[in-house]
Amino acid sequence: MLLPELSHTQNEGEDSSFFQLNASDYLSSLDAGKQPYLFLNPGFFQLLLSEAQEQKIKYNGTKDIKNLEASLNHYQLTIQLLDKIRLSSHNPELQSILNKSHSIIEDGIEVAYQLHKETSNPKFLETAFYFSEKDKIFQRHLFFGDLNWRELTMLPEHLVHKSNRLISEIDKYENQFYDAIRSQADSLQLSIKKQLDEVHQGYVSLIADIENDYPEYFNIKYFNQIASIEVLQKDWLDSLSGLLEIFAGDKHTYLFNISKNKSSVLQLPALSHQSVTVQQWLDLLGDPTADFSLYQEVAHQLYTSWLQPVLQNTSLKNIWVIQDGYFGLLPLEALVMDKNPVKNYAELNYVLNKHTFTYGFSASHLKFKKEHPNPIQASKTFLGMAKKSSPGSSEIKSIKRRILFGDIYTGEKANKEKFIQKSPSYKVLHLPDALTQNETLSFFNEELTKEELMQLPLHTGLATLSNSPVDLGIKQTASLIRSFSEAGCQNILLSLWERRNRSESNNDLLTEFYALLTKDYSVDAALQKAKLDYISEAENSLNAHPYHWASLVHFGNNQALDLKKIRKYPIWIMVYLLSFFLILGLYIWKKSPSDPSLDEKFRINTE
Repeated sequence: MLLPELSHTQNEGEDSSFFQLNASDYLSSLDAGKQPYLFLNPGFFQLLLSEAQEQKIKYNGTKDIKNLEASLNHYQLTIQLLDKIRLSSHNPELQSILNKSHSIIEDGIEVAYQLHKETSNPKFLETAFYFSEKDKIFQRHLFFGDLNWRELTMLPEHLVHKSNRLISEIDKYENQFYDAIRSQADSLQLSIKKQLDEVHQGYVSLIADIENDYPEYFNIKYFNQIASIEVLQKDWLDSLSGLLEIFAGDKHTYLFNISKNKSSVLQLPALSHQSVTVQQWLDLLGDPTADFSLYQEVAHQLYTSWLQPVLQNTSLKNIWVIQDGYFGLLPLEALVMDKNPVKNYAELNYVLNKHTFTYGFSASHLKFKKEHPNPIQASKTFLGMAKKSSPGSSEIKSIKRRILFGDIYTGEKANKEKFIQKSPSYKVLHLPDALTQNETLSFFNEELTKEELMQLPLHTGLATLSNSPVDLGIKQTASLIRSFSEAGCQNILLSLWERRNRSESNNDLLTEFYALLTKDYSVDAALQKAKLDYISEAENSLNAHPYHWASLVHFGNNQALDLKKIRKYPIWIMVYLLSFFLILGLYIWKKSPSDPSLDEKFRINTE
């Protein structure tokens, strides 16, 4: 169990005066490397944050590296306190601070980045990456904060009440302890501290019991395992895989580039400062009639700024992208790697040509999922559901032609009740027209909420949401993917925007994708090859425009789907076998005992 320190017990020989100082003096008197007690108190939190900011300002004036290191130390304490608030406080004022955690962490990353730049010490790169991963955990917490965790994970009511009672007592004693230190009430400090330690111990024991008995609840509320760069390099990445983690701040965007043997970080202007170019690219992505030379110019400009510094001169093939904010809606594979003269969209040198992309929300959580996989235990293979009036009906029928064992439901049969009943039994779920802007899935009769989705016992290898009736926003995209993932789905294929006027060639892209999965391709490799084949076989140049193929992005862990058993044999083989058996039957019929030559052979001697 990995939790931040919840209490500080005075060690033998430790200067007892630390309990007697006011908070400001207490901070300034700490010896280097000594872990202070982190009070669950808004005033103390502001004190830590102000100290971090003040030391940073001092560095800007003196350029003394010690000031920058002191600033980083206080940001580390501030973020530890944020974690303590997340896990063990119901104080509304403290909880509201969590909503500001992203900007606080950005300031901490900025200091760690500056120290790494000044010293080239890898420990500061590790610290910056740790802050980025901690931010991903806070974002996950805020997502689940709107849900009823107890109902989703079947946690007993009495444990919820016990947890709430202990947290309320912690809040009470923390504030009393902080006030006693500020007023220098010596005897009162020790009395309150004793009571606080007892409550803390009870809370830690409760969390340990929940981890053992209700792991799903624990992993939602208390997940706190941060994988370091060193651990990711050793235990997760192989020689062909790289990690591109994005932290999108208000002032800067940070790109952490980690491969098996190397790691670096790149500081870029915030996306809001690049808005003209980014918006121009998005406008071109959304217009399949746009001039390809203009698209090449803009897409290459963004590639040069974002990806070239981390992907050039590398043999990496598979890229894991830990997205953040607006970056979660940008299909990086549609950027262009050079400006060599070409004639049309099909000839552009897309990033897709060289790399596969798999998106996620946290490197630590993806690593955890890989180490604790949810087995794909579904007994059936393919479930497709689409409203009869939509293009999705032809899409799932086209896909089923390549899938031998599949079930499809359209029109009134594609309803919410049917999905709830059937979905846990299938390895692949294909929902071409279920996406909405309301963080729900739309069926024939009504919508399925994210809470209802997360309660389904899915054992699914892949869920495909292949088209959107509207362009999804950041919140809707993250919500749907997290919901499917927590329900037990290993991989999600999601359309980032509406593909209007879908053609048979669009369906061919998806059917080719599924056909490749039956040939042992991983999800990311199958999607890459299906897109490349689609581009090369496009009916005309405009059909090769990224609008038609770049909307489909893959989130997940690339767990093997084992779909070989559903491979459908080509129709000519079926015709051949049928003809063979018809001819064989005709031959046997003609050579039946009524034939005189056989009469003699099979005549029964009755004499």
